[in-house]
Amino acid sequence: KPRQEKRDYLAWLHELPCLICGQYGVHAAHIRYHAINYGKPITGAGRKPSDMYCVPLCPYHHTDGPHAQHKHGEREWWKRHEIDPIVIAALLFLHFSLDDTDNAIHVALSARAITKERSYD
Repeated sequence: KPRQEKRDYLAWLHELPCLICGQYGVHAAHIRYHAINYGKPITGAGRKPSDMYCVPLCPYHHTDGPHAQHKHGEREWWKRHEIDPIVIAALLFLHFSLDDTDNAIHVALSARAITKERSYD
C-alpha cells in the first residue's frame, strides 16, 4: 500500500506538546517499526511510514538530545518511556479528524498514563 501523506495533519501536530516533556515547538515524529497486532505494516528501509503514524516530540527528544529517539532503537526507546506511540498516534489522528485540539493536547500530556491503562508490553 502506498504511503499516505497528510500534510494538514503534520501541521496540526506542531500545535501539540511533546509526549515526553510537554514542551511546545515539536517535530512530527514518524513511528517506523511495525506492529502486526495494530495492523501497522512494515516500512521499508529509507522510507517513511504514512503520516497518520506520527506523534509530537520536541527536537531534544526526537533528534537532538543525547538520548533522543533517533539515536536509539525505536521500539526500546518507546518502551523505556512507557508509551505506546501507535495507540497515541491513533488517538491523535482521531482528534485531528474531529477537529478537537483541546482533547488532543490532553492525550499528548497524558500519553504515559493512557499507555499504562492499556498495560503496554
